[in-house]
Amino acid sequence: MLQHICYLTLLIRNNIRHYFVESPAVKLCYDIVTWMATQAAISYTVVPFVLLSVKPSLTFYRIIFQGAGKKNQAKTKPKDTSEITICP
Repeated sequence: MLQHICYLTLLIRNNIRHYFVESPAVKLCYDIVTWMATQAAISYTVVPFVLLSVKPSLTFYRIIFQGAGKKNQAKTKPKDTSEITICP
C-alpha cells in the first residue's frame, strides 16, 4: 500500500506540479493547499496512536465517516463522544 502511495505522489509531482510553479503567486497557493492536505492526512492517520486504544479510535473514525456523508441532511441528536479523549 505504501508503495502505491509513494508512486502516486511521484506521478502527481512529475505530471501536475510544473503547472503551478511558473508564477510565484500560483506556487504560493499550491504550496499552501498541499501543506493543508498533508496536515489533514497526517492528523487523520495518527489518531489511533494519540488515543492508544482501539475502541475510541474506531468511534472517532465512525463519527468522521458519518459526518462527511450527512452535511445536507437534517440535524439529528449528537452522538455521545465523551469516551474520546485526545489529550490525557
